[in-house]
Amino acid sequence: MKVRLVTLDEMRKAHSAEGYMPEAYPIGGYEEIQGLRIAIENPKGSKRRWYDAKAGKPGETRMHHPYGYIVGYEGADGDEVDVFLGPKRDSQTVYVINQRRAQDTRKFDEHKVMLGFDSEEAAKRAYLRNYDRKGPTLLGSCRVVSMERFKRWLESGNKRKPLCKSLLMVPL
Repeated sequence: MKVRLVTLDEMRKAHSAEGYMPEAYPIGGYEEIQGLRIAIENPKGSKRRWYDAKAGKPGETRMHHPYGYIVGYEGADGDEVDVFLGPKRDSQTVYVINQRRAQDTRKFDEHKVMLGFDSEEAAKRAYLRNYDRKGPTLLGSCRVVSMERFKRWLESGNKRKPLCKSLLMVPL
């Protein structure tokens, strides 16, 4: 699937039509994947900048996979649900990582959705490649979900709590 890069004016127009204006616009444009609109904040090869509150210093990570968010679905942190994109965009399986908090790894932080990966192992490897040495401590449980169930969870599931196995057993 091709990614069409859009201009800043196109992004502003699209966001204003949706009723909100984010502070930062996705530098990689948008991609439509199986009916989900994905905003690419960090294309593959770009540097993602962040701040480590515990260490009191900024950092950066080179992205090995496109990274962004699923437009229109709020996640646990109040921003939209984060997503990493793999090469198999037509995959009917989604891997949802229940990421742990850096400050207290016993607690849930937010979901990191892995779209387009061949297996749970590939999704976990991809997740870890996009983090520094703290990656393994942040990597919580990984839930394997069909695309159909994932979309249902996006629409009506509780995204403030870890995605648990029992939610995946509810009949469609």
